[in-house]
Amino acid sequence: MNSRKIVLAYLANRRTGAFAERAIVQVANRAGLLNKPLTEAECFEDLRWMANSMRWVDMITDPESGAALWSVMDEGMRRWNLDGRLAV
Repeated sequence: MNSRKIVLAYLANRRTGAFAERAIVQVANRAGLLNKPLTEAECFEDLRWMANSMRWVDMITDPESGAALWSVMDEGMRRWNLDGRLAV
C-alpha cells in the first residue's frame, strides 16, 4: 500500500489533533500495511508533498517545544473519503 495513503489516513482518523512524524511512523509501521517499514524521513517527505502540492495537510509549530506537528485539512478529508476511509 502507498505510504501517503496510510499517513493521510492516520491524520484523518484523528482529525482534531496535530501529530509529529515519529507518532505517525510508529502507528503506520504497527498497522503492517506497508511492504517495508516507513522512516521518519519518508514520512516527512510524504507530509511535505501533501502540504505543498495537494493542500491535504498543514504543519504547525508547537509554541512550547518548537516541534513540527501535522494535521489534516478539509481537502485531505475529502481525499481520504474518496480513498475509502482507511482506518489506521
